[in-house]
Amino acid sequence: MKPSTLPPESMDRNGLIEEIKRLRDMVDPSFPQPARNNFHPFGEILNACPNLITVTDQDCKIIYQNRATGPHLPLVKLGETVCKLVDEPDKQKLLDAFHLVQQNHCTQKIKARRVFPDGSEYWISHQITPLIPKDTIAGYLITSEDITGFSREKDRLIQIHEALAANIPSGYVVMFDHELRYLIADGKGMEPSVRALNPVGKTIYEIFPQEICEQFLEPIYLPTLSGKAISVMQTFQDRHHMVNSHPVRDSSGQIFAGLVITQEVTDLKDAQKKLELANESLEQTVAARTSELEQLNQDLKEMTSILSHDLGGPLRSILSISDLLEFDLQQLSKELTPSLTPGQLATFDQSASSFREHIDLVNRATHQAQRLLEGVIGLAKMGRRELLFEEVDLNQILADIQDALFDQISSSGAEFDLGPLPIIQGDSLSIYQIFQNLVSNALKYRHPDRAPHLSIRAETKENQFSISVQDNGRGISQKDIPQIFQLFQRVGVQNTIGDGMGLTYTQTLVHRHQGKIFCESAIDDGTTFTVHIPKNPQLCD
Repeated sequence: MKPSTLPPESMDRNGLIEEIKRLRDMVDPSFPQPARNNFHPFGEILNACPNLITVTDQDCKIIYQNRATGPHLPLVKLGETVCKLVDEPDKQKLLDAFHLVQQNHCTQKIKARRVFPDGSEYWISHQITPLIPKDTIAGYLITSEDITGFSREKDRLIQIHEALAANIPSGYVVMFDHELRYLIADGKGMEPSVRALNPVGKTIYEIFPQEICEQFLEPIYLPTLSGKAISVMQTFQDRHHMVNSHPVRDSSGQIFAGLVITQEVTDLKDAQKKLELANESLEQTVAARTSELEQLNQDLKEMTSILSHDLGGPLRSILSISDLLEFDLQQLSKELTPSLTPGQLATFDQSASSFREHIDLVNRATHQAQRLLEGVIGLAKMGRRELLFEEVDLNQILADIQDALFDQISSSGAEFDLGPLPIIQGDSLSIYQIFQNLVSNALKYRHPDRAPHLSIRAETKENQFSISVQDNGRGISQKDIPQIFQLFQRVGVQNTIGDGMGLTYTQTLVHRHQGKIFCESAIDDGTTFTVHIPKNPQLCD
């Protein structure tokens, strides 16, 4: 055969495969000797390969090596055994690999370390492939590659993940290669029985029973090595584990390992279960409470009807009887006056005056009872009235309130200091009533020594509006502030007409807007009411 003139760089992959097949035939004992002697043309082709290619006969004696360009690859004299390809510490590893190739007719790969006289270290990957021309191994093809850079990068990644593994508080980290052999296995949550087996360097099948490998490990490890990240919850022996896997790639993007982080979450799952049970119990409680509130609302409707009819009627009757008594007293006075002596007339007039005072007392008490009854009914109806939420301009609301209270404002000489007020979402009538009550109270409970001065301001705080109504009135004692929102409660000097329900109304309306109302005050130093209303209130019945 003549030397090949085919440029090495033009040899495609399929052509190289064909040449390797011919190499396989070259080691076939039945291959003609003359052709063996003309082996060099194939060598010229294979010299273009940067990796070291070694061909041996069936006795593992080297019959060919190409001229590999890698300076750290193990060039060996022809006729030597393959053991010369590795340093002494890795010879047994190489022999074990050859044994597997011979036994299973399969390809095996090992990683061997080469140490040079200057102390430098390099890592070589050897892949051993049997050459089987006629069902019998006639020789071996060994491809050797310098993987030092890859190995160092891999070692660096392993060191990083080892540090991660050692600091997992209630779990563990494993890294494994394509043979499902552990490169890392560490973590405070690793089972002591597994740790005792020293998993690093061993396959999963050497550590765990086949059933566990097939049920728990392979479904995660194999897809991870194919590039798929997995996150799954696994339960084993009543313990819950959160398993997250990620493929590990080198700088060229090739997947060389899989990483699995396993975190025990049994306590978290137990807490979650308790929370679910608590939520279920809460939902049942809320449902029961809702049913109770619906029943209370129905009872309130019935009570309102009873108050209006059964109590309103008798009160009206008392007033009617008082009017009749007054009328009868006048008629009696007309009939008796002409026949009475001056002394008797004086006594009668004195008795009649006292009687009228008693009638007046009855009338005033009855009217007060009517006002309280109307207040309670109004409060009950207020809680049931459907609120119509819309945009409400507080500037217009305050203008309407000033118009409605014009006489009180004029007579008291009150002054208003209004800041820019926002447009809010709310029920227009309810918003009017809230601020009408606050302004009216400021005018009603003014300080006797100065004209009322009201300052009304608004701020936007996160998801709510904060509107304050500040006056310079007589103020409220600190100890009385908690009582002012209670029904029928009046505090301080009682020199003005009132029923103790205005602030109760106000608080109810604010609450129905999912808001809050606060009071700050001191005697002789005025009062400030602050109303917080959400920007987007929901109907709260």
